[in-house]
Amino acid sequence: MINHHFVAALAAVVGLSLVGCADNGAADRPDVPEASSSRRLKEEIVYVSAAELEQLKEEVVKVRLATFRYKQGDKARHLGFIIEDSPGIPASDVLRSRVDLYAYTSMAVAALQVQARQIEQLEADMDVLSNEVEHRTVSLVCGPSSTLRTGASPRFHEVAPP
Repeated sequence: MINHHFVAALAAVVGLSLVGCADNGAADRPDVPEASSSRRLKEEIVYVSAAELEQLKEEVVKVRLATFRYKQGDKARHLGFIIEDSPGIPASDVLRSRVDLYAYTSMAVAALQVQARQIEQLEADMDVLSNEVEHRTVSLVCGPSSTLRTGASPRFHEVAPP
């Protein structure tokens, strides 16, 4: 099951990275390489909880995407979000009118992780329901005491014509 909002948000991430309007927060710190993810460069690491992942997914899904042209410079049409529309998300740097692409990508990953868990649960639920339907079908066709063995055909009771 594809969540079209998530796909659109991911497309916005790609669009933002191509137009160069994103910032990973390291641009004004020469001692930190761009998008550094090594544990040795970080401190106070706290992993995001399942509830926080869900909240990040909700936030990224609500981001309104827009197409636009810049007033100055590049006049091509771009896809992205307007920071003032989503000022409270971790990817918005309202003061500098920039997007933290690293945070935005991480929000998209959070949404992907939540949806992957939801898909796994839906698949498990489908398996249970499918087995229940198969069991009920065999009971209806073969009688309540019949069981369907793997690889075996159910025994059909002959019904006399009316």
